Amino acid sequence: LGLSLLQTLAVIVVGNLFGAALFAAFCLMGHRTGVPQMVLGRLAFGRRGAYLPALAQVLMPMGWVAINTWIVLDLCMAALERMGIGGGVELQYAIAVLVMLFQVGIAAWGFNAIKVFERYTMPVILLIMAVMTALAFLRVDIKWQSAAVTGMPAFAAATQLMTAIGIGWGLSWLTYASDYTRFPRPSLGAAKVFRATFLGMFAPTVWLAFLGAAIASAGAGSDPSKLIIAAFGTIALPVLLVLLHGPIATNIVVIYSAALSSLALDLRRPRWVISVASGLIASAILY
Repeated sequence: LGLSLLQTLAVIVVGNLFGAALFAAFCLMGHRTGVPQMVLGRLAFGRRGAYLPALAQVLMPMGWVAINTWIVLDLCMAALERMGIGGGVELQYAIAVLVMLFQVGIAAWGFNAIKVFERYTMPVILLIMAVMTALAFLRVDIKWQSAAVTGMPAFAAATQLMTAIGIGWGLSWLTYASDYTRFPRPSLGAAKVFRATFLGMFAPTVWLAFLGAAIASAGAGSDPSKLIIAAFGTIALPVLLVLLHGPIATNIVVIYSAALSSLALDLRRPRWVISVASGLIASAILY
């Protein structure tokens, strides 16, 4: 967008302070009521009035899962090529099928499966991300104050960034907030719930956005796969794990929440059936 790295970081931090705070506030609803977010929407829209937002929430994740899976395929292929593994389109399709089966299976199984997946994968991912961050600062020629735009173009770029990765990122997850905070024990204080969900949204978003911006500031091009491989080619396998974990971790959440949203549509179907149907439609969109 033409902003300097420092300007980018400032926009990301300020935007996510507001976005994460709003997200955490919505999370308190689930903890206090034990009710999924779209069902809570009936308080504002009424039973039939909530059909429209609930329907959107059921349909939207199908496209999200397809696009989110597709985006990471090129990055995975670049990492595999760095490891000396080539397979062309066939390998790309095979990866897509395996990822879809895995993430739909977890989402269909339910919250406990999601919790186990996150509990045992996140420590490994955090370690890899720490190594990647260190390598980025050691191997990439980071430019902190090099800006390509000033004045109104810079303001326009800042607003775009604020919408996409700043406050907009936290807002985009509001419709999922209560689906997961309804599980902690009621005796857990509201302040702890707010703090945990705020930091859970704020810290990784700012970290990943800043790392990506720092790598891109070197001016080595705009192709994400080339940027990542150039910076982290020596640890291609761990990077591949991070690339695969990213879409799976987000997709299982939206598939599960899409099934919960069907409750607000008065659909009397098992949750796992809705999850599998979402995965099948997402697969059709992907292919």
